Amino acid sequence: MDTDLRDVRLTLRGDRAAFGALYQRHVGAIYGYHFRRTEHQQTAEDLTSATFLAAYEGLPTFQSARGAFRGWLFTIARNQLISHLRKAAPTLPLEDFDLACEPTFTASDQTRSVALALKRLAPLDAELVRLRYWDDLPYQTLSQMYGLSAVACRMRVSRALNQLRPHLQ
Repeated sequence: MDTDLRDVRLTLRGDRAAFGALYQRHVGAIYGYHFRRTEHQQTAEDLTSATFLAAYEGLPTFQSARGAFRGWLFTIARNQLISHLRKAAPTLPLEDFDLACEPTFTASDQTRSVALALKRLAPLDAELVRLRYWDDLPYQTLSQMYGLSAVACRMRVSRALNQLRPHLQ
């Protein structure tokens, strides 16, 4: 049994320390996901807290047969981000938002050119590339988050990378 599943089961039996272990194991990735999309520390912290609160409250609905805890948690994080964006600008339709906002880079010209090239992709494809390579999520987790097969996610990422190549040389 994997560590996450063990800690989920212990938490459901009332062991709060087990949820603390889940939190410690995933907080960095969830915070990074939110920070890279909001570019605002306090907002990322708030969204991270909301993600873990929703996960704790929804833990009885987690079904390991449907996917890994990490994928379930990132789905919650994505939903928290969508809710935040809807509240932030309720007069604009959600389609007007790029859920995968580009961070303001100060690092390197190469990083900047990758961020600009990603804007050339369809929003879902750009988000899948970011999640796969910036957030280091496996295809199975992407599959769980977006309701696509892992093969479909792999194909979309591969095609997106092929589209990016001419713009990064």
